Amino acid sequence: NGEPIGSWELGGLLMFRKPVLDKKFAIWLTALGPDCYTLTKSRVGDVKPAWRSVFNPKTLTAGIPWDEILDSKKVNLKELQETLLLSYSAKRPDIINIYPIASPALSGLGGGFRVVNVEQRSSQLVPICIQLVMYCQAAPKHYSSFTTAIDSLGGPEVFLFLFARVVDMGGNAIEQ
Repeated sequence: NGEPIGSWELGGLLMFRKPVLDKKFAIWLTALGPDCYTLTKSRVGDVKPAWRSVFNPKTLTAGIPWDEILDSKKVNLKELQETLLLSYSAKRPDIINIYPIASPALSGLGGGFRVVNVEQRSSQLVPICIQLVMYCQAAPKHYSSFTTAIDSLGGPEVFLFLFARVVDMGGNAIEQ
């Protein structure tokens, strides 16, 4: 098929400090999508997974506790966010992000000011961006999809505007 021998594809990578991944968290991460930023940028409780990407006959009959997973109050991503060690995203193939260990250390304000860091999740801290040493050139592949096409055109708002413009111009149902 023309691809060099030994080629491989990597979409995204998350590595944790301890074994926290079970079926429940694996399903949640799959529903969050291939981009690691949905886990790192979100606060606990405001994550909106795309369940349609997960539901299929195989997963529905795999013995997964769907009642617990779909009840967002029972699934707490804080454990994943607290133990996040590094992340890699194909959007930036030349950089890997390493997250420092969160600790209730004092800030470096000096002058008698002591502020305790309330945030205890590694994923919420500023990562250390490290340039990767590559022994070959990374060739990104972009897969086209309907959602990618909509995003490249300006998002769903453009289609809403066009639809409103057609309705505004009048005409019969066939013309619209």
